[in-house]
Amino acid sequence: MAKILFWLFLSLFWIGCGKSSAVTDSEWNRLARFMAGLPQTAPGEYTTLEDQAWQQYRERFDQSWQSMQNSRLTKMASWAKEEIPSGYSDLFYPFSGPDTLSATVFFPDFTRAVFIGLEPIGRVREVAQDTQSMRQAHLEAVLASLRDLIQRSYFITLHMMGDLRAGRAEGVLPVMLVLLVRSGFVIEDVKRVYIERNGQLLEHPYTPYPAGIKIVFGSPSGKRHEILYFQQNLADSHLSNNAGFSLFIQSLKQPACFTKSASYLMHYGEFQSIRRLLFEQCRFILQDDTGIALRYFDRTWQHRLYGEYAPPIRDFRGVHQRDLQTLYRTAEVAALPFSMGYHWTTGKQNMMLSTRKEGTP
Repeated sequence: MAKILFWLFLSLFWIGCGKSSAVTDSEWNRLARFMAGLPQTAPGEYTTLEDQAWQQYRERFDQSWQSMQNSRLTKMASWAKEEIPSGYSDLFYPFSGPDTLSATVFFPDFTRAVFIGLEPIGRVREVAQDTQSMRQAHLEAVLASLRDLIQRSYFITLHMMGDLRAGRAEGVLPVMLVLLVRSGFVIEDVKRVYIERNGQLLEHPYTPYPAGIKIVFGSPSGKRHEILYFQQNLADSHLSNNAGFSLFIQSLKQPACFTKSASYLMHYGEFQSIRRLLFEQCRFILQDDTGIALRYFDRTWQHRLYGEYAPPIRDFRGVHQRDLQTLYRTAEVAALPFSMGYHWTTGKQNMMLSTRKEGTP
């Protein structure tokens, strides 16, 4: 009976349908570990599915993950420990997609993180009920959906969603769970949430737009974290119709704010509201040049530059920041010991840490 209830609960993650039922923490973690190519911590239902095909999947996943660990993640963690300010408990990550990896490596101390993306939540597939061939196709789709993150450090939405559809998983939830357990975390619970007009966050299986998900997980040190992911368009025309969302963001406790590989959207006039929210709420802002254009920062902000500024890649025209380029030529610039962003083929990456000057509100 418990197994039946579990799979009924998983079906909630088809957008807009499902019925609520309880599920144990360990079930979420076991399922996530199976999808991530990680062995179970104790014998159970999924250990019987660890056949030869799964073992080969695990080996390929291990190799890809170790390569990323060596080339990028270890360097990112060391850099973050030295450069990113402490003292935050909330993290705000607009234009994130399912990128739990950057968030947990750069900001390991967050208690609550708010992610915003255009990608749908989707569902976790009932892999234990699949045929072997269907199960393998799903696993291959999950691994394929991570190829851009592993190679380039960011997701390409069209690639990711195409890969997931091929494995009949059409959203970000499976990817987020896989990244978290691969990063050493233990999934405790997953719930649907939504934001009321007054900005209050509520849990409910039938969530109106913008749909949200809450993933609760623990770190090896025992610290408890949660990530809230919302499918939300951040253009002014959409935020103006969702006052509750802005109120919720305003309730965050001076969050650390982060954005990267954000398609330069906050350079444009149609994204004034999200820029204003970041300026008003953020304890500090860590971003690459695809985030808020330098011209929007007033004199109350000071900037620490890292890496090298290069003109945007050819996919993005009209967003070359000559003022930022000049700043890179005239100001002190620190090294950036890892490659992360659109210039992944050349390594000409940049990051900017913006904090308020002492004595300014």
